[in-house]
This record gives sequence, C-alpha cells and structure tokens, in this order.
Amino acid sequence: MDGDFIFLILEVFIMKYIKLFVVIIGITLSACSEADNVPAVNDINNIVVDGIKMTKVEFFQKYCSGQVRGQKENETCSKVRISMVVDEVKGNGKKDGW
Repeated sequence: MDGDFIFLILEVFIMKYIKLFVVIIGITLSACSEADNVPAVNDINNIVVDGIKMTKVEFFQKYCSGQVRGQKENETCSKVRISMVVDEVKGNGKKDGW
C-alpha cells in the first residue's frame, strides 16, 4: 500500500512537470513567431509601415522591444537599432558652447 501511495505522488508531480514543460515550450514558440512579424523597411531614415510614417524609436518599441535576449535579433530590428545609435552619436548637429 505504501508503494502505491508513493507511485501516485510521483505520478502527480511528473504530470505537473510535463504541463510546465508544455507551457514553457508554448511561450518560447510564441516569442519566436512574434519576432517574425517585424515588417521589412526599405529606407531606415523614412520608415513607413502600412502607410503610416513612424520614427525609428516608435518602430523599435512597437516591433522589436519584445525580442528575447540571447535570441537572434531580427535583421530589420538590428538595422533600426544601429541607425538609432548612430543618430545618437551624431547628435543634432549643434555644437553647444563652441
């Protein structure tokens, strides 16, 4: 009788871990499919998605901010991110105090 009780407890724990594993796989797959929904952009300096003009920051926040670290970054998101960094380094062209 003790063996049956232990077997029952092990079976319950195993089923919980299987359910947890299935949930983790589902979340991972949904994150991958969301990353594939990033629209291609022809001109990084003039972003237009579905007829709507967007800034680089707006585009990045809408389509790229949900990507998981360690996961390969979408090519368009990478180009937009690099362009945003270049714009920050260049500044606005003013030389304050010079």
